[in-house]
Amino acid sequence: MPIKEKNCSTIHCGKIITILHIIVAFAIWIVSQLPAILIMQIPQQEIAIILNIVVQISLVACLISLYGNKVAHVTMTECRVTKFTWKPIWLTCAFILPFAVTICLMIFIPGKIIIHEYSFSELIGILVNGIVGSCIGAAFTEEIIFRGFAMRVVEKRFGIIAGMIAPSIIFATAHVVMCDNMGIQDFALLLIAGTSAGIMFSIITYHSNSIWPSVIIHGLWNLRCTFIGFGDKPANNQLLTYVFSSNNSKIMTGGNFGVESSLIAIIFYWIVILLAAYMIKKHH
Repeated sequence: MPIKEKNCSTIHCGKIITILHIIVAFAIWIVSQLPAILIMQIPQQEIAIILNIVVQISLVACLISLYGNKVAHVTMTECRVTKFTWKPIWLTCAFILPFAVTICLMIFIPGKIIIHEYSFSELIGILVNGIVGSCIGAAFTEEIIFRGFAMRVVEKRFGIIAGMIAPSIIFATAHVVMCDNMGIQDFALLLIAGTSAGIMFSIITYHSNSIWPSVIIHGLWNLRCTFIGFGDKPANNQLLTYVFSSNNSKIMTGGNFGVESSLIAIIFYWIVILLAAYMIKKHH
């Protein structure tokens, strides 16, 4: 009995430690964004955006590496943060996924395309924010946190399935927290879509044994929002906006978060998940 109690205590302690590791990783992600409060005060916005992303990426990479090595006892290689690598299948997917979702949304949801007119300086600002901020910065920091460190520490304790699912739920929840005016249906859609997208990035990382393919897919997915957005009215940070012509079901439009939470997007996430699962099964 004492041995059994000791084993139970060890398991319980391991669970708590794993949860604490994830909390710390999430905290690092938040802390890395704090310098933006000062950096974005720089008058030249393009320079401010680039400097902010350099600082953010550097902080995340250094702090996660330091915490992983000294506290969590996992190396960046174990977290699948490797030298840059890519696989043809996922590079192809990175371009096809946003394109396919965009075309399907236009086919199934009535609307019209609005072309925005910007000055040259405004256009440069939008492109820098989209390419550097969303495509590079957000994609890399989120992948190294959620598909790199968090996935690995959960996998190490509970197995790869838990390693894919648990950080994905946290990934979805983090996006819920960052949004305003979320109703119950909006919350449910974002939780389902965010978790599905997280699992998609996770299984791609697992198949590739590297975070880089998921960084590329995540980055190009984010970049799509810069070139064409969707909504009930035109937005100022996009080159084109597909404006819905009438009230549509939130299930189709994704609700207040956007089309990334739409049923169409969720279907495509799971097509990619099943493709990756098939390739993993075939390989083994």
